[in-house]
Amino acid sequence: MTQQRRIETRGRRVRRWWGVVVAAAAAMTVLPLGGVDLSSGTASAAESPSATDESKIPHYFGPYSNYANSAQALVNAIVTIDGGEGAGAEAAATVDPTTGGITAIDVTAPGSGYTSAPNVAISSPGITPAAAASAHAIISTGSITSIGVDEAGFGFTAPTVTISDASAQPGSGATAVASGGIDDLVLVDGGSGYVDHPAVQISMPDLADGTQATAAAEMNADGVVVAVTIINPGSGYTKAPTIEIWDALVPNADGPAVVTATIGISHIDVTAAGEGYTVAPTVTVLDSVEPFDKGASATATIASKGAVTAIVVDAPGAGYITPGIRKFVDTLPGLGEQSANNLGQYIPVAVPDTTTYPGTDYYEIAVVQYRHVYGSDIPATLTRGYVQLATSVVPGKHVALTNTDADPNAAAAPAVLPDGTQAYGVDEPHYLGPTIVAQKDRPVRILFRNLLPTGAKGDLFLPVDTSVMGAGQ
Repeated sequence: MTQQRRIETRGRRVRRWWGVVVAAAAAMTVLPLGGVDLSSGTASAAESPSATDESKIPHYFGPYSNYANSAQALVNAIVTIDGGEGAGAEAAATVDPTTGGITAIDVTAPGSGYTSAPNVAISSPGITPAAAASAHAIISTGSITSIGVDEAGFGFTAPTVTISDASAQPGSGATAVASGGIDDLVLVDGGSGYVDHPAVQISMPDLADGTQATAAAEMNADGVVVAVTIINPGSGYTKAPTIEIWDALVPNADGPAVVTATIGISHIDVTAAGEGYTVAPTVTVLDSVEPFDKGASATATIASKGAVTAIVVDAPGAGYITPGIRKFVDTLPGLGEQSANNLGQYIPVAVPDTTTYPGTDYYEIAVVQYRHVYGSDIPATLTRGYVQLATSVVPGKHVALTNTDADPNAAAAPAVLPDGTQAYGVDEPHYLGPTIVAQKDRPVRILFRNLLPTGAKGDLFLPVDTSVMGAGQ
């Protein structure tokens, strides 16, 4: 939970905003000192008239506001394959970033057991495409569904996989890629000039679902690296990764140590299932560096019936893209309901109780859980924030307060006071909470109440790093 507090001093008056918000997504607008009206995007005469500075630094508050963080559109297309009496087929769609149409669908897993072509559905959760796409599957018999690694081998630099069929009626078209983790690090040259401590930098894996390898190095009193040890071999490397030995956080430009790596085979991915295989073909894994045979072996499995080998796009459709968050389309919420922005959001002004404690301004403030719309392109977001409680002295709108459930389909629960009665607010909860206007030489008294749900419903709905002292308490 993040607490936000803003204090602004104007003459003899002090305005304070309190707000607690925990949100899955939030829009933040900062009013600069340069004199920009963020709601209209106009700039003051004091700003540079050019679109960019000569130093190539973006003009965040200039005449071309904040083009460095443009709205980012994301591909949103999910391919589902079902029916045909088979199972296990999976595919991924390629989407045109301009039209949002489906340009291709690649089979990532052929599945098995299909007696007829399965149905192919293309969905786009959260959005309605401008035009629906359609596609159909093609199945083939005798396709390779998987390749299991029998022996990992040792010392590969760049392994290749060959699939061959020597039967009377050979199949064809199957291809595969081998990958694995580091099995050996060789210190070729210890380098020189290491002052702090040697840090091993290993390149990222070649496959998207791979894990980066880690290692540790040791140096002697002369600043020479004397040993390199594998900590985590990683995975997803289709070729040996590159290794650099830095001096702590910076490269050693004068005398870097030289280390080479090799990999062992732990996984073989079928990139094309092929067809017509009546018996399991022979899988050969060789290296690009002699000796070519590094001792790896693998076995292919072919589909007992049909497998999905291709998906043909019949109609590309359009709009399979989640739009990004646009900038400067919403006005800023002002103080009081009369200053609501285009989303109906405003910062309430707290109403003081001046009679309960004579000579002071008294407020009762509670924290509740609700949903708030932060921007036109952001759905209502679960938020925890402050609201002024209604009392007999300050009834306000007398709004029955609730705690919104983390499940958007579940009903909100009433927010209750310690005596079990319904809590009411002077206004609806709003982001940043009520503004308390304080005056010099006049005391302010505030009673805070935690009206969040109890039990599991009151648990923070965002992950908490409990390794930080006090977190999650």
